Amino acid sequence: MKKELVDGAGGIDRRAFLRGITAGAGGFTVAGCSTAESNTTSESVTTTDVTPASEPADVVVDFGATRESATHNANGFLYGLSYDGQDPSDKWLAALQPGLFVGGGARVEGGAWALDGETGYEKRWRMVEQQYERIRTLPGDPEYVIRISDLWGADAVRVVDEDHPWPGDGGNWDQWDALLERIVSDVTDAGMEPNAIQFEIWNEPNYELFWKRSQERFRELWRRGVRTLRDLYPRARIVGPNYTHLLPDLRNRFEEWLEMTIDTGTVPDIVNWHDLQEWNDPVADATVVREILDEHDLDLPLEINEYLPRSQLNAGYDAWDLVRIDKADVQYAALGVWTECCSNPRLVGLLTPTDDGLRPSGRWWVHRRYASMTGDLVETSGTSRVDAVAGTCPTEPESVTARTLLGTNSRPETVTVDLRGLGARLAAESRAEIAIERIPDAPVVDEPEIIRQRTITAPQDIQRVSIPWNDRLDAYAISIGTDPDDDQ
Repeated sequence: MKKELVDGAGGIDRRAFLRGITAGAGGFTVAGCSTAESNTTSESVTTTDVTPASEPADVVVDFGATRESATHNANGFLYGLSYDGQDPSDKWLAALQPGLFVGGGARVEGGAWALDGETGYEKRWRMVEQQYERIRTLPGDPEYVIRISDLWGADAVRVVDEDHPWPGDGGNWDQWDALLERIVSDVTDAGMEPNAIQFEIWNEPNYELFWKRSQERFRELWRRGVRTLRDLYPRARIVGPNYTHLLPDLRNRFEEWLEMTIDTGTVPDIVNWHDLQEWNDPVADATVVREILDEHDLDLPLEINEYLPRSQLNAGYDAWDLVRIDKADVQYAALGVWTECCSNPRLVGLLTPTDDGLRPSGRWWVHRRYASMTGDLVETSGTSRVDAVAGTCPTEPESVTARTLLGTNSRPETVTVDLRGLGARLAAESRAEIAIERIPDAPVVDEPEIIRQRTITAPQDIQRVSIPWNDRLDAYAISIGTDPDDDQ
């Protein structure tokens, strides 16, 4: 990305950023897939213009095999906005094309509904309403998940011990029913669109930090909650069970919960869970959930509304988790980092406060590179250590641009990538640029670093590139664009 696109506050001119740029000498035309042009080494990309030898590549990207249109389903956020929803500005937020936001006023001062009744609730509801209003100004029609347990006050800060009131204590459900009635009334008064909101019954009910009553009590909470919401608001979209994880030890609990919802007519509209453990694989989780749903003749959208382990807040693993969530083919997902909770405007740690204002981290660039794939996603395969998501970026009819984002869950060292299907996408007489970008894991990264680039002519169907992945905390991207000299 050209230096002049970065303003004095460390921001990026959104109009130039979103429409893409034409780089100068040594660069290449990329509309909607902007790439860095600074910090480029003179070293050429290791490539071949023929089918690679018998040694298989670590990652294969097939631009001739289209998956689906890009939806950026892994770009969403748990909290991460300011209380009033106005920050961060569009130059940081809209560029990521987020599709999901989750909030309920967690950790806002006061006792919420449980301790301060309507007075405490109103402070939190105002946050929900203002954040909803802001996200509905963003492109892509993002949705907002209303976390009801936050409005109750069970956010691990305000209602935290056995002695605080919990729904159903002493067999009394009056306060729980009253809270739901108030939420529905406020949703209606605010003019929220039914297809733009989701009602999350409770956060992590399998985890004592957020639910200090029995699982039988939770099941009763669920049954009463779903019935009340659908009675008061027939178009309510319910999401759950919202467990901390599913595999391996919560699979049986999930199946028991699902069968209970079937027996009681309280099946959710969306099935969700969290992906916060290093040993989790979103693809495996989603596969198991679909198998269980199929066994019960159910076809429901899937959602991972908190992801990224706290121990892995780095660009490489963030990209890995994002890639696996994209491949899990869930409809919704939200990045959730509780160390960045709950009303700061830093997109759960993607932005870094400096004396010059908010600046992008390496992790922000991971999500930006993912969001820049605005055309078709294509098939990719990886290994247990490194994986990728790839897609095209529509430009003028005569040129083709594309990007591949790679992440890792360990130190992969040298990674080989086969780019297939280029012969069909690039005309035989065309010149194209292949550039490898390193996305450093650093709190402030004004732009990724192009470490290698090379012009290729008359491309064969396969190009192999080699990435010297020296630090597992970094992520990488590969960009393909037409050489601007072709248009002269």
